[in-house]
Amino acid sequence: MPLNYHMPLYRPPSEGNNLIIQVTLGCSFNQCSFCAMYRSKVYSQRPLAEVVCDIQQAAQSLPDARRVFLADGDAFCLPTHDLIAILDALQAALPKLSRVSCYTTPSNILNKSMDELRLLKEKGLKLLYLGIESGSNLILKKITKGASQQSIANAMLKAHEAGLKVSGTVILGLGGKHHGQEHIDGTIELLNRAPITYLSTLQLHLEPDMIKEFQSKYGEPFEIPNEGLFLKNSCV
Repeated sequence: MPLNYHMPLYRPPSEGNNLIIQVTLGCSFNQCSFCAMYRSKVYSQRPLAEVVCDIQQAAQSLPDARRVFLADGDAFCLPTHDLIAILDALQAALPKLSRVSCYTTPSNILNKSMDELRLLKEKGLKLLYLGIESGSNLILKKITKGASQQSIANAMLKAHEAGLKVSGTVILGLGGKHHGQEHIDGTIELLNRAPITYLSTLQLHLEPDMIKEFQSKYGEPFEIPNEGLFLKNSCV
C-alpha cells in the first residue's frame, strides 16, 4: 500500500529510487527568495507515531529497502531524540538498511552538538543534502539565505568532523549580469575552505509567483546571464 504523502514532495535526484519517509512538512526557514518549493506549507513536525506507522507500512511493501530519504525541506531540524527514534524504527523495520539521508540547513547542523551529530551518524543518518547556493556573502544576503560564508563553512566542517557526508548544491546564475564574478569567486573560496563529499549545480529558475519577491529582496535590477556569458564565467 503506497504512503499518503502531503504534497508537494521533493527529494534530490539521487534519491529517486529510494524509500521516502515524510517526517516534517515544509521548511523551517522558508524565506529564500529563489525557492518556491514549500511556500504552500506551514512548517510542522509530523507526529512520531504517524511516522513510525509509515515506516512499518513501507517495510511491508519494500522489506529490502537499503536507502531512505527523510522529507520534507529540512528534517534535520527535528530534535535529536525524535530523529533517533525515527532511525531506530527504520533499523528495526528494514534489516538491509545501509543509509539514511535528509535535507539540512547550515543552522540545523550548527544547532546540534558534536555528540549529537556523531550519535545520529552511528544510528544510520549518514548523508546530509545542504543548499550552499553561493559562497559570496553579498549574494547570500541578496537571496535571503539566512547564512553567511562563515556559517556555511562552519557547518560543513562540523558535519565532516562528525563523520557525516555532505552533498552540497550551488545555484548557477545567482550573481546575475552584475555580480557573476563575485558569485563565482565567493563560492570557490568557500569550497576551498570546507570539506565536501559531493557537489552538484543547478541553474537558477524562478517560478512566476517568486519573481517579484526575488527582485524586491535582491535590492537592484536583476538579469539572468545569457548562456554565452554564463558558460564563459563558469570556466574561470
